[in-house]
Amino acid sequence: MVTIHGHRGIVRSVHYSADGKRFATGSDDGTAVIWDDTTLRPLCRIDAGLIEGSANTVKLSPDGRRLLVCTTAHRSNDNPNRIINPGQVLLFDAVNGNLIKSKTDFKTSVWDCCFAPDGKTLAICDGDIDGGKNIPGKVEILSANDLSLARTLTVPTLEMVSSVAYSPDGSMLAATLFDGKVVVWTLADGGMKVVDTFIQRAMCV
Repeated sequence: MVTIHGHRGIVRSVHYSADGKRFATGSDDGTAVIWDDTTLRPLCRIDAGLIEGSANTVKLSPDGRRLLVCTTAHRSNDNPNRIINPGQVLLFDAVNGNLIKSKTDFKTSVWDCCFAPDGKTLAICDGDIDGGKNIPGKVEILSANDLSLARTLTVPTLEMVSSVAYSPDGSMLAATLFDGKVVVWTLADGGMKVVDTFIQRAMCV
């Protein structure tokens, strides 16, 4: 086992490239780093000035050329229940770290994101608690080129959505909800199945 150091806060996410030669990490300190798997040296660092809040999820695109970062909301120090700056979805060049596109029109934290297997679209999910009130989550499918909204998928409850994942062929999308349910959509016809896991919170799919 080898321990590497590259963040000053809790590391919230790690994701390998499809070829296994690099991996990305995201941290509470607002940084994301892409590492060489052989040397364990950082290849690209995205510093806190470009990411507001925690880099909660990082995902490399299927071709390895882009890095997707989702951030959680920044909260008031005086009132942790009050959101000051909502989460963001940020798309970076995975070689030089330049920001390609950002989506900042959220009201809550963005908890998770993932690329479709073909790299043409991506899915994100959100939801949060603001001022003691639950803000229901949603699942959105965005263009991987400009982060424009392609489709919104209806969530059958008022709960927050904690994670999303495409099937290997890209025909289905699954999401976990904070009430313990898992939702699976068939993307071609919009069909939806809901599975109750009977656990308090379903956090990852």
